Amino acid sequence: MKNVFKLLLFIIYIIVIFSIKNYELLVIYILINFIISKIVNVKFLGFLENIKTIMILVIFTAIVNMIFGSIEDGIILGIRILIAYNITYIFSKIFDVLEISNTIEIILKPLYIFKINVKNISLIISIALCMIPILKDELEQTKNSLKSKGYKFKLNNLNLYIKPVIISILKRTDELEKTLIVKGYQE
Repeated sequence: MKNVFKLLLFIIYIIVIFSIKNYELLVIYILINFIISKIVNVKFLGFLENIKTIMILVIFTAIVNMIFGSIEDGIILGIRILIAYNITYIFSKIFDVLEISNTIEIILKPLYIFKINVKNISLIISIALCMIPILKDELEQTKNSLKSKGYKFKLNNLNLYIKPVIISILKRTDELEKTLIVKGYQE
């Protein structure tokens, strides 16, 4: 039950972050994130290393919002994304995939009334969460392989990056399906 409370608190926290409209509350949330990271002993340098991977997305999103909205909207959205990423990073260090899967299964138990198999949903979420680091490694390997062959990352070369990753995803999905069948997970 403690994990259910943590997960629901995390979801509510993220929702509140994206409903904030002024800088003062965002600064308070930054301080809250810093305090939470100190309480659960999450290394700040690890967060800074991981934030490099999404900075392009944050900057792009902020610029698009500045173009179609106002400069203030773009800056606030960029800060919101960084705060949400920070708390998600902290959450990922507190929970492991099995705990998240079991917690989601507990939360979705009322769906049994509608004959929905909650175990399958939690299994799908677990597999998806486990595949994220694998996909990141595949993309990094593809990028390094193409870089060693002299290709530079450009929009016209994007298919050279995406095609091998998609093929790898499909192969891994097929392997995972066969593994689940061998282990007797069929309904």
